[in-house]
Amino acid sequence: MQALDLVADLPLTTDPAGGPIEALRRMLVGWMPEFFRPMECHAVVSGEAFDWPASPGLQAGEDPWPGEVADGGPVTRTEGPAALSMGILERLPSGDRYAIRLLGALKFLEPDVAPQPGWYGRATDGDSKGLLAVAYIQFHWNQSWRELRLSFPALGYPLSGQLPRVGPDGRGAGVQGPETVAFNRQNLIEAFVRCADVLGYARGDIRWSVEAESDTPEATREEIATLLQQTTGRP
Repeated sequence: MQALDLVADLPLTTDPAGGPIEALRRMLVGWMPEFFRPMECHAVVSGEAFDWPASPGLQAGEDPWPGEVADGGPVTRTEGPAALSMGILERLPSGDRYAIRLLGALKFLEPDVAPQPGWYGRATDGDSKGLLAVAYIQFHWNQSWRELRLSFPALGYPLSGQLPRVGPDGRGAGVQGPETVAFNRQNLIEAFVRCADVLGYARGDIRWSVEAESDTPEATREEIATLLQQTTGRP
């Protein structure tokens, strides 16, 4: 399934947060609660792997997250709080190279499930098996690369408007209505861009971009890139 990513390249010359752990703390406290509930952490710190929770079932996407409900819709719903707490920062190995991926539930509008935005965790295949993350956050920090990325791995849903379903021909099956697509794009991009404020950067200090796999329609990528540019005020 093709993916869409919103990318924030952080400057290497300034560090208002005071290091990667403090940056993570600021994101967990001041940024993620409004739109993302982290449920899993997978990291490599200076070559040392770290996974939370350590359950093989959760890593394989076979077991439910706490509060997750799968009822045959396009996505699961999460009715509880984030499973990942600030204590995770104390468990991380220390080092000078951080590559962290947080999987969790995203807040957006799915009108086939509820009339108001809700928390949705993973795409389903109709029988509640083979769960696929709808979104995850990646954070890289080392001497030559500092990046924050919000990824939509299930056909770019909901940012693309394409439902996370594949038909018999292997192509995406079904789309969200244009009003829903516009609502989700505006809200998710605004939420993503607020990472700059939380980390202490001016929005103009960050290089913002949209990355999409080659089979993503170019018009979709351009529409999202234009909205990102308008929201950040930076070309």
